[in-house]
Amino acid sequence: LPWSSIRPSETLPPTASVRFSVDGLDPKAVDLDDLASTLKRTLAVGGSVSDGRIELQGRHDARLRAALADEGFDVET
Repeated sequence: LPWSSIRPSETLPPTASVRFSVDGLDPKAVDLDDLASTLKRTLAVGGSVSDGRIELQGRHDARLRAALADEGFDVET
């Protein structure tokens, strides 16, 4: 499956909690709602799917990359 970028979300105001965004997923190849649900359950965080990307609450860089790798994604470190 394709590479996904993981980065701090730029759509929230500076006073909001930290959120990370997973971009670059083809919604025709990946069920974003299902993947978001799996990631939220694995990381024990809240989040949502918006505008073709998954946004997750909190900073979980290494754990998020590991969770995506477990789901079969090529995740560069």
